[in-house]
Amino acid sequence: MDPPPLLVDPHCYTPGEYSSTENSSTSSLDSTTTRHISENGRRYHGFRQGRYLLPNDKKEQDRLDLQHHCFKTVFSSIHTAPLSTLKPLTRILDLGTGTGRWAIDLAYDYPFAKVTGVDLSPIQPSWIPPNCDFEIDDIESPWTVAPGSVDYIHARCLLGAVKDWPGLLAQVFTALRPGGVVEITDVAVMFSPMGVVGEEYGGFLKEGMEAMGREVVEVGDVPGLLTAGGFVGLSERRGRMPIGSWPVQPQLKELGRMWRECVLAGLEGGAMATLTRGLGWSREDVEVLVGNLRREVVERGGNRISRVVSYTACKPAG
Repeated sequence: MDPPPLLVDPHCYTPGEYSSTENSSTSSLDSTTTRHISENGRRYHGFRQGRYLLPNDKKEQDRLDLQHHCFKTVFSSIHTAPLSTLKPLTRILDLGTGTGRWAIDLAYDYPFAKVTGVDLSPIQPSWIPPNCDFEIDDIESPWTVAPGSVDYIHARCLLGAVKDWPGLLAQVFTALRPGGVVEITDVAVMFSPMGVVGEEYGGFLKEGMEAMGREVVEVGDVPGLLTAGGFVGLSERRGRMPIGSWPVQPQLKELGRMWRECVLAGLEGGAMATLTRGLGWSREDVEVLVGNLRREVVERGGNRISRVVSYTACKPAG
């Protein structure tokens, strides 16, 4: 059964609210690991260049931190896995950690667990809890983690970033101890209802990914991938994030403001590399598409939401 519809605040649209200009480690790293690549006005990782299609510049880092806060708000927690019943809980991995915000917050929440975030970009802070560390590596390369040594592995918003999900989940399965938990969280539907430009944007991204030999994995594929990978006890949690301040409820109104900024800030970065590298578009072509989509997203009365889902599953205990 679908949840009840969100109530719309008729007073949410104030003059000027949507302006046309709204835009919204390891201890030692070598130069190959720390260098970055500048392209079409954005900065990308230099280590294993081209593996990840989103930028890693300051604008994207701010977006990632805001995204973290939005997911924390919609699920009332930074995780959906039942960590209170997962004992022992001493070793945790965060795949594609980005700015490291999730890993840092979890390390504070579980001070007796060691939390390691792994990412291609060295963009994590140096001031971190003593039980938290970061490694710059490709999560699709062979892991050096001892088999059966990890209690909990977390991955968020990586569906479009991983080339070989069965291969990655095989490494997750091997690294987890019996009874260990994997959590995969992502956006199931970015725009609901979907507008004309949003439909075009998604279609172009899919075409660009396929042109680069990247299989497009949908959120609905995750349960089958987990089951095929040997995991059991699959569970899911779903949530809705309004795009804009149109809901009546104060908490949803604030979430909508934050998520709108996050969505708008990510449109260019989410398309630039895929469309210029995969389809041969110019930077200007991408900017026109993104500008049109921004206007569609914030149009009065659109009352759009994003749908998010989080899956958890266990490695068999026996």
